[in-house]
Amino acid sequence: MPLICCLLFVAGLAWLGGCSDGSNRGGDGDNHDPCPDGFSLDTTSNACEPDDNADLDASGDENDAGLNDASGDENDAGLPKFTQISAGRRHTCGVTTLGSVLCWGDNDYGKSDPPSETFALVSAGWYQTCGVTSSRSVRCWGDNDYLPSNPPSATFTQVSAGWSYTCGMTASGTVLCWGKNDYGQSDPPSETFTQVGAGGHHTCGVTTSGSVLCWGYNDQGQSDPPSETFTQVSASNGHSCGVTTSGSVLCWGYNDQGQSDPPSETFTQVSAGGYHTCGVTTAGSVLCWGDIDQGQSDPPSETFTQVSAGEFHTCGVTTAGSVLCWGSNSHDQAMPPTSL
Repeated sequence: MPLICCLLFVAGLAWLGGCSDGSNRGGDGDNHDPCPDGFSLDTTSNACEPDDNADLDASGDENDAGLNDASGDENDAGLPKFTQISAGRRHTCGVTTLGSVLCWGDNDYGKSDPPSETFALVSAGWYQTCGVTSSRSVRCWGDNDYLPSNPPSATFTQVSAGWSYTCGMTASGTVLCWGKNDYGQSDPPSETFTQVGAGGHHTCGVTTSGSVLCWGYNDQGQSDPPSETFTQVSASNGHSCGVTTSGSVLCWGYNDQGQSDPPSETFTQVSAGGYHTCGVTTAGSVLCWGDIDQGQSDPPSETFTQVSAGEFHTCGVTTAGSVLCWGSNSHDQAMPPTSL
């Protein structure tokens, strides 16, 4: 979350993100159902929901900043269209309307080599990538030094890949985490959640009551959420942000680049990146704040359904189903594919 692609911090998405991050998953702007087999488009939430109505939520120093896109219809133009995106550290992954996952950018440890499965959600982390399949299992690929790519056997509705660890939310609302746990980032509380976001060394989740709970590293206050009612949360390396029930964004933690100073707007989704944050407004525009050295906080003038902030780049899904990326492109992480 919202998916948010998680990154997350990443990615997206999932929630986003990047990389959770919790992100809203959008359609392609017409009557075509953009969801993979086993899922249908909920016209109220504009999200792909499993056919049994259980929620699924997917929920990143370089140079050469730029804007790139992949757009078009898979059947008519041979170009992929996407339902969800997740920006990781130096790679990006997205779920196409056919349910396949495409990844681009850095491929250390094979994190950009997804399996041939049908997915509903994907989350790009620092060194690993994970996704929820159409059968609601979690598949991971990439680095496995701390076993962040060894998910437990459970029925999942969301996954969020962090820095060498991963968290997922089960169908019962329980959060399970696996991988690195040096700061307690993989020790979730015994609560029932609606969404979870894995960051650098800390994790945050939205409970069924709407409060946000965070656990793990807290050197910058990134694990001290305010007492508010939230619909979505996104955890980065040193800061966290969430969307309240009123649509405002609140951030807490590190703020050296202004990444925790959101504008006074009404948002549907937020994604916390490396040293910047981006959100989708109720009008569908993307606003970003914080570090802009690589152009990662300079979104194009488009209408988006979801955004995912990576370390130094950002990607979003437009209402037409195309992917636009901006910011660092040092490893081609901001260069979406133009073919399946």
